[in-house]
Amino acid sequence: MSHIFAGIFGAAVGDALGVPYERKKRDTFIAEDMIVQGGQPCPVGTWSDDTSTLLAEIESLGRIGHFDDADVMNNFCSWIYGGKFTPHQEAWGVGRTTALAVQRFHDGTMPSECGGKDLLDNGNGSLMRILPFALLKDENRLAIADQAGALTHAHEISRSCCAVFASIIDQVVSGTPLRDAIEPALQSPFVRLPDPILARIRTIESAERSEIKSTSYAVDTLTAALWCCLKTDNYPDAVLLAVNLGDDTDTVGCVTGALAGVMYGINEEDGVCEAWIHALCRSDWIQKLCEDVDYLMR
Repeated sequence: MSHIFAGIFGAAVGDALGVPYERKKRDTFIAEDMIVQGGQPCPVGTWSDDTSTLLAEIESLGRIGHFDDADVMNNFCSWIYGGKFTPHQEAWGVGRTTALAVQRFHDGTMPSECGGKDLLDNGNGSLMRILPFALLKDENRLAIADQAGALTHAHEISRSCCAVFASIIDQVVSGTPLRDAIEPALQSPFVRLPDPILARIRTIESAERSEIKSTSYAVDTLTAALWCCLKTDNYPDAVLLAVNLGDDTDTVGCVTGALAGVMYGINEEDGVCEAWIHALCRSDWIQKLCEDVDYLMR
């Protein structure tokens, strides 16, 4: 079995844990389990656009056998306009930059030209879905991850955040401890970040909780996810620490959950627990999509 199961379920669980608390201020709530309350009155186990985009990507990969930018964008169209790849047959929570990129593709723009390139296009909408490409057996997986992220978010900051995360996943799968994977990831040829952001990532482990931002800005989400995984030694603590940061709780939970899922796997000791997996909406279908793409994954 490849790492795709733990990565996808780890991401989906983190997403679903965060959904009820999205946009809530830090320390105004305590997240301990999957619940129904907050800004999104949805059934327990409801996940958001984060997981929808991940599932749209792995369905395309599993069906075609390789990354196809147009097919991925077609799946994104089916998600936004047709409610496919959603927990309840309706897309919600779609980010502005992602929505505009998909609209451009729908209107006839080439996939490689759809991604937003402005400074304000640096939300976390590509970071939250980059995991599957970093897990590919393909030797060019980091280049593929860069292309896939740029389908919606093509500014260098977003692309670089995806490159850092993809490189870290790539190394962790090979057995490198997380703290030892960060510096090599920053040396990736796909990373083009200004020095202040590089310094922030390099020193993230020593940051205090009050210094950790959990907004939808890609840099904030990346650093929050790294901090949560560095400060804990198991999956549940990592994702709950992430969600309890507040603000963009579903995506910070999703990105943290993807990394922690790959780090700890699916198990009852320190990994993604079966109870949370079974609580997810459409968990059997998610399992099937993972099975269909497993042959491409490490």
